[in-house]
Amino acid sequence: MSYPLSAFQRIETSVNFRQSYKEWFGTDNSRRALLLSNFFGYVKDNSLWGPSGPMDGERINITFGNTIDVQHSKVNFYTIIFDARKYFRLSRRTTYAVRAMTRYNHGKEALRFYMGGSWDLRGYKRWSLWGKKIFVINNELRYPFIDRFMINFPFGGMAFSSIRGATFVDLGNAWDDQMDNVLGSMGFGIRFRLGGVLVLRYDFGKKFTFNDANDLFNPEKFSIQSGIFNQFFFGWDF
Repeated sequence: MSYPLSAFQRIETSVNFRQSYKEWFGTDNSRRALLLSNFFGYVKDNSLWGPSGPMDGERINITFGNTIDVQHSKVNFYTIIFDARKYFRLSRRTTYAVRAMTRYNHGKEALRFYMGGSWDLRGYKRWSLWGKKIFVINNELRYPFIDRFMINFPFGGMAFSSIRGATFVDLGNAWDDQMDNVLGSMGFGIRFRLGGVLVLRYDFGKKFTFNDANDLFNPEKFSIQSGIFNQFFFGWDF
């Protein structure tokens, strides 16, 4: 259910009821559970969109939840989600976008979150990082790259428009008990809107690591990985 507070703000709640069966491979242990999840959240969204994603405004999502096993009391954990995105319009077609997101599960049999890939921590394989706690900070400068590109044939031609560029720096990681390091990436991306309903994404750049999460400003703990990554995926900008 969703209740509007204004044109751009709302509160929402959801209930999820499901049956769960889990096995621990290599052992004879297993369990069945009847899981009930309750979530309550606040959402604000006054973003103004361009060809490949938001260009102005802000988007905020703060959600709290709890999941319990109503049949055997074998599962009980709570969830906190915070996702804030701000878009600073630098000119009519240029925007600096920043996102700060964290997700936190804690309790008995708390589920893990997955991250990595073009939608959060670029340069890392999709869903290659997981943990009960995650955080991501994205910084992205969005600007026009190619306004119109045409390919002509003797029998006709094709035209591509609104190809956008992005320069980005990402930071983040996922962990269970203690975060040992902070992963990051920086590079350049190209966004192409296909048919007005799908955005194709291509990113390339370098990955880097702060090897001690408690000493981020020590240059001796900073390393840049060799080679250049490249990723192709789809989806609108954050």
